[in-house]
Amino acid sequence: MKNFGLAAATVGVIAGIATPVLADEIKVAHITPEASAISQADLAFANELAEKSQGEHKFTFFWSGSLGAGNEIIPLIKGGAIRAGVTAPAYYPSDMPLSGVTNTVPALFPDAGVAMDVSTELRENAAVVAEFERNGVFPIIVQALPTAHLQCRDKVETLEDLKGKKVRSYGSFLPVMFESIGMVPVNMGLNEIYEGIERGVIDCTSFGYDLSKSYNIHEVAPFYSDIALGAQSGPVFYASWNDYKNGGWSDSFKAVVDEVAAKHLELRKENAAKSEEAALAFVQEKGVTLVPFQDQAKVDELIPDMLALWAETQKKAGIPAEAVDSVVAIVKAKTN
Repeated sequence: MKNFGLAAATVGVIAGIATPVLADEIKVAHITPEASAISQADLAFANELAEKSQGEHKFTFFWSGSLGAGNEIIPLIKGGAIRAGVTAPAYYPSDMPLSGVTNTVPALFPDAGVAMDVSTELRENAAVVAEFERNGVFPIIVQALPTAHLQCRDKVETLEDLKGKKVRSYGSFLPVMFESIGMVPVNMGLNEIYEGIERGVIDCTSFGYDLSKSYNIHEVAPFYSDIALGAQSGPVFYASWNDYKNGGWSDSFKAVVDEVAAKHLELRKENAAKSEEAALAFVQEKGVTLVPFQDQAKVDELIPDMLALWAETQKKAGIPAEAVDSVVAIVKAKTN
């Protein structure tokens, strides 16, 4: 009996020891390099989430497509292989046509902040939410893609200089814009751009200054044009639908996610312009020549109504007109 009592007491002591709770580790597949402003902003966001969850959740990043290419991340999340990822909706024109409007349609937004606001507001649109559910994801925060310019092997100063220049492109709508101003679009992935310019497969690419710096484009394209081709929202930080919408995350943690996301969205708007200025100064120190573009007004006239083209394309693809028009209304309310 004495031995039994001792054993019972020992069990009681062990049961009373506070054992550390293991963090819920969430692997995040990310499409951009760790050094980019986009990646650093997502890292800061995730670190604050981990801190405010008091160790309940931890995010581990896999950069530069090492855990999934841009066009693989959404299926990986939907299939349960990973639970979070950062990728661009433009890689999924058929699967995410409505939510992708802010990332796929060029020459539409005056600045990245407007595009980010529209992207965030679209999360409340019923047709867009249904689109997220079908794909097994929900966006928790979006990035900025400040005004796109051209980075080229040679100087482009006028509309005539653009004619016949091969430019990196993707999706369905960017090629239309480039063709309207006389350029030749060549679809290729992000990680192919450097070599594409180096080998002469393309003459130019179209980025904001910071993203161009992240991919070392200045090493192969020493002439940057200040032509303005519109801003967009950028890569989106997607959580799995099950985590955010279907009970995987507690209500208290989802409240933390929403609170921190709202804060960081505003920070990203504020920091976008600063990052662009710093990146331009950096590449100019490396020998890049900034070339003033002379024919911006002509370019603006030549580019078609991209929002109207987008809406027509979606309706022809079978997306209900009511859903398409509801998205158009949100965009126009922010851009008119």
